[in-house]
Amino acid sequence: MREENGIRLPKRVWNIIDQVRDGNRLCKFLRPIQGLEDDTQFFIEPHGYRVATKSAQEAIASGFLQAQGDGLFGEETSQTWIAA
Repeated sequence: MREENGIRLPKRVWNIIDQVRDGNRLCKFLRPIQGLEDDTQFFIEPHGYRVATKSAQEAIASGFLQAQGDGLFGEETSQTWIAA
């Protein structure tokens, strides 16, 4: 666990936040699965490193990342995040 500004998060989440702070972007990808709902996956651009969905969602919820509002319905459906 690491704490910053009174927020404690697991190391796996800080790893994502730190990569985005270093100038990368967190991106969401919806992979269609026949007969099922889409499989939401996350990766770090420009390298294409995949990150666990749960960790990415925790990083987004932390407030340290800023949605780019590039989805169909603005920030709520954003597909990329940068450092806040």
